[in-house]
Amino acid sequence: MSGRRQAAIALGSNLGDRLANLLAAVRALAANDVQVRCLSRLYESAPAYVTDQPPFLNAAALVETSLPPLDLLRTLKQLEEKLGRDLGPGARRWGPRPIDLDIVFYEGQTVAEGDVLVVPHPRWQERDFVKAPLADLCGATLPAAAAAAAAAANVATAASASTFSAGSAAAGGSGGGGSGGGGNGAERGLQRNLQLAAGLWRAAGGERQLGCPDLECVLPMGRLGLWPWQRRTQVMGILNVTPDSFSDGGRHAGVGAALQHAQRLAEAGADILDVGGQSTRPGAELLTAAQEAARVVPVIAALRQQEATAQLPLSVDTFYADVAAAAVQAGATMVNDVSGGTMDSRMHRQVAELGVPYVLMHMRGTPRDMQQARHTAYRDVVADVAAELAAAAGAAIAAGIEPWRLVLDPGLGFAKTQDDSLALMAQLGSLQSALPPPLAGLPLLVGPSRKGFLGRVTGREVAADRDYATAAAAALCVSGGAAIIRAHNVAAVRDAVRVADAVRRFAAAPPAAL
Repeated sequence: MSGRRQAAIALGSNLGDRLANLLAAVRALAANDVQVRCLSRLYESAPAYVTDQPPFLNAAALVETSLPPLDLLRTLKQLEEKLGRDLGPGARRWGPRPIDLDIVFYEGQTVAEGDVLVVPHPRWQERDFVKAPLADLCGATLPAAAAAAAAAANVATAASASTFSAGSAAAGGSGGGGSGGGGNGAERGLQRNLQLAAGLWRAAGGERQLGCPDLECVLPMGRLGLWPWQRRTQVMGILNVTPDSFSDGGRHAGVGAALQHAQRLAEAGADILDVGGQSTRPGAELLTAAQEAARVVPVIAALRQQEATAQLPLSVDTFYADVAAAAVQAGATMVNDVSGGTMDSRMHRQVAELGVPYVLMHMRGTPRDMQQARHTAYRDVVADVAAELAAAAGAAIAAGIEPWRLVLDPGLGFAKTQDDSLALMAQLGSLQSALPPPLAGLPLLVGPSRKGFLGRVTGREVAADRDYATAAAAALCVSGGAAIIRAHNVAAVRDAVRVADAVRRFAAAPPAAL
């Protein structure tokens, strides 16, 4: 750390492959003595100042470098030129550009070098597309070293989660961030500036300002491009192609039956289809990766060719890295891993290479033993699940998955008692707020559909008879902040989700919008 300094850099692009441009910039920074410690979420924004140009893709990075401010600026300008930006005398100042890299903050320093460099950036406070990603970095506590340590210690264990949680709390509480929990002067100076940005962002409405074409978070959905997930709550339709699912096992096995059911799900209003070939009910026997791939890959390939489903995001429900790779090659655009990476040590690296969104679910143990008492023992289920999700997410980020590709799932019914699942549903907001930045702002997927705890609450022993209960649970989850609801009966859940979503958004709307 000797001689190392911290800065916050804003990244933007509105020409060419915008996401590829941002990723190329992140890689180039690391190769030029600018180590990226944390990334924000990914934002799409309407152009500012000169409006007759394409929308921008924006992010922010917390970086560590030995370069002084002017040298850092020179490095950023050199990278912009290498990545295709015209910096010549005839270039439009506010015009389109493949990449834009600005120093917003450099520690707590004020720098004034004439017209060459002014830090803090003189216009950051007037730009929501800068304030929002900066707020994501405020108190960020996801250094690669800590995340790698969490992964090595097995993120599914309570011990590793408690260690990560304690370190995060200490760093966040003291205003430290980036690398090192206690925070040195550079970290404290930068965090003070980030706290100012976060405060201004919240004062203006914070998250309530997101979810419209002017400014919204997006997920890179592979071949389908950028997916705006904040405009309304999404419904993920469950397509089981397994003979032993707890709810509908055997009903949609085979490509033909699966395609017919997928079309029904799409017609009922599914926004995403989640294809699974392996039962994860309590006590289930596990298939091999080859067996699972033989079930799901042909279905995904066929779904990509069907008019009704070709443009829907296709998720593969697997905890095997090889199945994830084969499914994405066949047309899947996201990976849904119930183990969060604990059942295949190669999963995080594989998803990092695939470049698709990754649903990281909380589970202890495996489907065979997850309901044993040793896995369902929590001191505080909300705090413990948040800590363990954070540890798993830290490991995923350390493996190369950008935060903006993560979707978090608390795992209702997975290594949870009935009371545990009810507590998580009742306190989804508390769960999110217990996560360190930028994880607290990531989309939350919740899957109450036909779960056993709903059957115990309602007295419905048959899973297929729990659709009314599922609709009620889905509405409650939406009111608590869920961004995606996973459901078997899309028609039953869709309307409940839409009503709950409308109420939540009405309640959260800025006064001027009411």
